[in-house]
Amino acid sequence: MSIQLKDLQSQEAIVANTPRQVSQWSPYQDNGGYVFISISILSTRTPSVFIRLLFCFFFITFLVNFYHFMMSSSYNSPFPYKTSPIHPKSLIYSSNPHFTPTHPPLYSTVIGLRGKGYAIIGGDTRLSDGGYAIQTRQTTKVHQITDHCVIASAGQQSERCFLWKQLDNHAEQYEFKNEKPIPPHAVVQVLSTTLYQRRFFPIYTFNVVAGVDKETGQGYIWGYDAIGSFESSPYCVTGSGSALITSILDNQIEFKTQPQNKRDLSLDEALTVFKDSFICAGERDIYTGDSVDYAIITPEGATLHSFKLKID
Repeated sequence: MSIQLKDLQSQEAIVANTPRQVSQWSPYQDNGGYVFISISILSTRTPSVFIRLLFCFFFITFLVNFYHFMMSSSYNSPFPYKTSPIHPKSLIYSSNPHFTPTHPPLYSTVIGLRGKGYAIIGGDTRLSDGGYAIQTRQTTKVHQITDHCVIASAGQQSERCFLWKQLDNHAEQYEFKNEKPIPPHAVVQVLSTTLYQRRFFPIYTFNVVAGVDKETGQGYIWGYDAIGSFESSPYCVTGSGSALITSILDNQIEFKTQPQNKRDLSLDEALTVFKDSFICAGERDIYTGDSVDYAIITPEGATLHSFKLKID
């Protein structure tokens, strides 16, 4: 019986064609050693399902990490509902990442007093950022609209300047159409309308308006909230030092704790109470200080003055 060479298989071919077990020794190494080979027995469909599950796991992990990265405070997100605060104490809104109007920071103090024949209004000149930093010591909170009407505003500096420009425009239009200056009562209504029409996105200033009726000589003080509600009162104080000053004015202007001594104060007496109130607030409130700009309004007109407070 003759055996042809083509029917003979080499040792390598026999090993290659033989089904391998789960683990076996392989002698085919250059260094002559043996390597233990482990072969996992998987069905034909198992690898594809496993790979799909692994891909889904890594994809979901990537999305979660990407979301946390975009929402982190160190990243300036392009989304409109996320902002990166410059200073933790300079936040105007709450910690909610969505816009939530809250009480604005009132880092200043404004006072208005009235009496027979006069009105006094003023505010300190310190501009703070809400922390321990002072941006400037010479920012006025007082703005003269007409010869017999002056406004003082506590709140954000940008909003304050914007509001004053709006009032100046209305005053100029009124004078152009009526050929006379706008009276204080008209200024009061214009300011209320201007604030109220922005009630859904408020102008964050708390204002005090002082005026004197040129005909009757009666002084007036009006206090406002952020959306235009106002009332007339003998005195008004707003800002960061209002809690420190209100009780003083209750006692010295309205004589609420000493009704038996109630009387009308002269201009000099009211001015003394006005200055003492700012001095007391400057001793306790770090956002009130440096100096005070104030206006004295009489039937003859308004005059602007200032006095120093402690600087540190």
